[in-house]
Amino acid sequence: MRRSARHVRLAIGSLGVGLALLASVESGHAQEAKRDFLGRPQPRPPQLQVLERLQGSWDVTTTTRAPKPLTATYVETYEWVLDQRFLRGETSRKSDGAQDIFMTTYDPATKFYRFWIFNSLGTSIEFPRGTWDEKTQSMEWKNPAQSNLSFLARWTFPDKNTRRWTALLKDWKGNVLLDVDGTATRRK
Repeated sequence: MRRSARHVRLAIGSLGVGLALLASVESGHAQEAKRDFLGRPQPRPPQLQVLERLQGSWDVTTTTRAPKPLTATYVETYEWVLDQRFLRGETSRKSDGAQDIFMTTYDPATKFYRFWIFNSLGTSIEFPRGTWDEKTQSMEWKNPAQSNLSFLARWTFPDKNTRRWTALLKDWKGNVLLDVDGTATRRK
């Protein structure tokens, strides 16, 4: 009985040493390159460089025409999170009282840009697949033609310190549910 207890302690001790060695090897590999859930190295997609232009703080004015007229002013701030794979944005308290958080990234699996909005009113929105047009310096999100709703949002970057956007949402009958545009100027 004593002999088997000793063997168990030795086996547990050996297992602990083996796990510690494995952990140190794995942590060394983790610093070499990010890995997916199967352990394959995953470089940071170069398409994320497009989102670099959002980083920083912006003075923003939006004009909503539908569902009801409203002008709002606020500050947006964007910073990289999660190993620089996602750009997280946040607004100050807007002049209409609301506040938003944004997340955006490039998804190499689908080859599209993704964008989510979460707001203090308790709603969230995931934009349809986004594409970048280098020639026009614009990002566009448009839902598929077979959808019951028609959604088109576009950001344009006329220069490194200016961003303009529009968003238009219509129901299947063509009725406008949301019509908004805005301008952001980079804070110096």
